[in-house]
Amino acid sequence: MNNALKMAAGTLVLLSALAANATENMYTVISGGFADSDFADSSVDGASYKFALGHQFHPQWYVEGGVQRIADETVNDFGSTDALEGDAFFISVLGKAGSREGELYYRLGLLRADMKGYRNAESCVETPCSDLERYDDSVIAGVVGIGFDYYISLNSMIRLEVEHISGEDNLQVNAAYLGFRYNFN
Repeated sequence: MNNALKMAAGTLVLLSALAANATENMYTVISGGFADSDFADSSVDGASYKFALGHQFHPQWYVEGGVQRIADETVNDFGSTDALEGDAFFISVLGKAGSREGELYYRLGLLRADMKGYRNAESCVETPCSDLERYDDSVIAGVVGIGFDYYISLNSMIRLEVEHISGEDNLQVNAAYLGFRYNFN
């Protein structure tokens, strides 16, 4: 074998080993649920979902990051103070305690949310407000939660979770999720 072919074969073996090692102790989660969200002048309840990728870096610790929908009341051009949309990126650390049935965990994290909606331009007390100001704000928030991943097979788990999000501009979200976790290893 010539040197270029040996180098290409060695690089291919090295990249394959790195790809296999990268997925060890990694998992993904898809969850859906219900969220009660308050931000600015708006308060909505409705569907919520979350997609995450996680990695176990210690026998009792995970790091998890992903995206989630925290408010899902469509903001249209007609203007409603009850309309609120919110999407977020998050990163969390999860501490866990394992058992035969699954893993109990708690979550501490940070979240960056993009919130869209309408707020009153001026105080409207007696008449319907026609002076609504549209906003599109980004806020930072803290996340705390607790959950349980129930084993259903070697690599699959059912996730039950509740979380509280509190952040800038009085962002408050309480949510409950039911999800599916898949371990890559």
